[in-house]
Amino acid sequence: MIRYTIIVVVIFLIIACKQNNTASVTGSNYNIEKNRIKPSIDTLIFKSKEKDSTTKLTFKILNTSTLPIQIIKASASCECTSIQFDSSEIKRGDSTNIRLVYKHKGLEFSGLKNVVLETNAQQRFIVVYLKEVSKM
Repeated sequence: MIRYTIIVVVIFLIIACKQNNTASVTGSNYNIEKNRIKPSIDTLIFKSKEKDSTTKLTFKILNTSTLPIQIIKASASCECTSIQFDSSEIKRGDSTNIRLVYKHKGLEFSGLKNVVLETNAQQRFIVVYLKEVSKM
């Protein structure tokens, strides 16, 4: 009889703990889906130019969350791309422009390059790809 009582108490505690964890994750104070951002485009495609010329590219980041979000850091996969962004908070529903300057090296481009933005959102990193083509 004591065994059954202990088993019932253990099962009750396990169920009670699971319900508390669920409540803390899905409660009104915190929701994983609330803290999201979205780039206006996944891949920027642009035409090749002659060596040492530059191409300026811009895309938007939209805050689709219910919380303010901030871009903390930006990095590119190559030294030929410089990135400019506003580090102030992006309010809910607002967007910000990310400006890129790509310096052409005059070489045949192969593969995709990327820009990675680090944010304070639940979606910690955003990747946007750059693709240089010879003909458009």
